[in-house]
Amino acid sequence: MNEIREVKHLPVIWHGSGQIRQQLTSPIVWASLTTVADRPNKLILWHPDDGGLQIWSKMHDVAVRTEIGVLEFAPAEKPSQDHIKLSVPQSFDGPITARKLIISDSGTTAESGVILRATDGAEIIIVAAADPYCLAIKGLPSFPYKFEPEYPLQQYVEAEI
Repeated sequence: MNEIREVKHLPVIWHGSGQIRQQLTSPIVWASLTTVADRPNKLILWHPDDGGLQIWSKMHDVAVRTEIGVLEFAPAEKPSQDHIKLSVPQSFDGPITARKLIISDSGTTAESGVILRATDGAEIIIVAAADPYCLAIKGLPSFPYKFEPEYPLQQYVEAEI
């Protein structure tokens, strides 16, 4: 007899008011990064109005010895002294589209990343990293770390936010 297994879904978590989509599609003028043990663990995208969007990954147990990172977001007000300042391609200081990246593993789907696209086709990809509680980031010219997502990028499915 076949056992029917319910698929569990882990959505992104937004710790702010309004819709996360509005924050993700707002113009970005620069970014900052914090690290733990020399690994990127929190990215902040800064908007022209001096507000920002914090992004980090939280791990969730989905099976024995299997975890999936899910993105969490919160408003940010000002950078601290220990942030690493990063440049952002100028094309992100205008209209941006945002798509979430979903991964499936061990009967669970998880919203583990986002792709931000500028009108010129430039992309910023932010996903849970291979290292727990860390981020893999691609598309920021001054980002000093190797892009090491939790899963190969081709395994993620893009979807509307």
